[in-house]
Amino acid sequence: MTLGVKQTQKLVSWTNIIDAVIDKSEFGGIVLNGAQRVLIWNQKMASYSGICREMALGRRMVSLFDDNLPARFINSIDQALNLGMSSVLSYKFHGQTLRLTNSDGGPLLFTIYIKPLSLPNSVRYCLIEIHNMTNVEARERRLKKITEERKESETRLRLLTDNLPAVIHQVSVSEDGKKEVTFLNKGVEQLLAEEYGILCKDPDFLKRYILPDDRQKFDDVLADVMDNTLERDIIVRVNLNQNSLKWIHVFLRGRKNDRGSVIIDGLYLDITFVKIGEEELRRLATTDSLTGIFNRRHLLEIAERDFAAAHRYETPLSVLLIDIDHFKYVNDQFGHDIGDTVLKKFSILTQDILRQCDIFGRLGGEEFVIVLPQTPSSGAFFVAEKVRKLIENADWAITDLKVTISIGLAQSLPSDHDISDVLKRADLAVYKAKDAGRNQTFIYSD
Repeated sequence: MTLGVKQTQKLVSWTNIIDAVIDKSEFGGIVLNGAQRVLIWNQKMASYSGICREMALGRRMVSLFDDNLPARFINSIDQALNLGMSSVLSYKFHGQTLRLTNSDGGPLLFTIYIKPLSLPNSVRYCLIEIHNMTNVEARERRLKKITEERKESETRLRLLTDNLPAVIHQVSVSEDGKKEVTFLNKGVEQLLAEEYGILCKDPDFLKRYILPDDRQKFDDVLADVMDNTLERDIIVRVNLNQNSLKWIHVFLRGRKNDRGSVIIDGLYLDITFVKIGEEELRRLATTDSLTGIFNRRHLLEIAERDFAAAHRYETPLSVLLIDIDHFKYVNDQFGHDIGDTVLKKFSILTQDILRQCDIFGRLGGEEFVIVLPQTPSSGAFFVAEKVRKLIENADWAITDLKVTISIGLAQSLPSDHDISDVLKRADLAVYKAKDAGRNQTFIYSD
């Protein structure tokens, strides 16, 4: 398709606007062309990934992340570009799709929105949004800045706001009190499970859904915004279909235009997950319910991240694979309740003597793993013996109950492909420790 001069100028103008807005957005923003090469790589994405814009532009995602992208992520991009389909990848259900970090260097918990984006040249692009879920309250405060004034070109605003994970609502109130909806993006359909065509005709549509206990507070805030043309925010509860409750953080700003009308700009953000306990959901997704330490999935996920860092920067990393000796006998002789107590106390005692950077989790049953970054096998042996002696000498407060552990130790090698290679050697070392009489640490050697 050949574009005329005016069409080309319009496309460039739209592209520049999208680039400018996405670059200042509070989510990590990427735009890919049909060849899946990066056209836009905003400041947040550079911060999360450690890859600067100059390095990212023109490259494919697979090359930026060392060919280590899950198939579901690649397939979602293909579907957006070829089929016009949108996808959502949540860390709760899909794990750590990309290796990204937050401001304190820890792993970023995020949700990815992958969407088709069509411009006037009829060519489809792919918009990827990385939304930081590590600190939702901080994200709310940052999203408030979205309400800062922008040029109110209806076509440009529609193109941009329909891709935002929030509802933008603008109402004009004339001097005689008549209200008119001047803008509403289609995100409202997802928020309230109602057709856009119905909601866009009602300036006060949100009030119909707000619970009676919150309605008066909302009216007071709205009146304050209209009368004093200032900014206010309020959290309200809305009821959908009489059986679905949501919490919405409403940001309102009042201002006057040159015709004397009051313009009310509204930003509505669904914070339901915050209110039901975002931190609790994260904890349940990453910890073992019995011992409170990392579960197998999260343990291996973080261990793989540390392995990759050690491999890349050529630093030592050691793994301890721990097996509680004769644990079946403990269950058979003393009962499963006592067996559970042993697992929990073992976890508490071990966790207390590890460094903050060490990774400790339950692999399954009576098997546990400790990953020791920046630690060669000599230092790891010292830690292993410290744990082993601690458990051997612990007071279990049960007559005739004696608990010991066998530990297999392995250090990562340049030839290893992933953390599983190190774990396999540590597992072999555990068997050596058991064959040698248990209650000891065995360092893997060829």
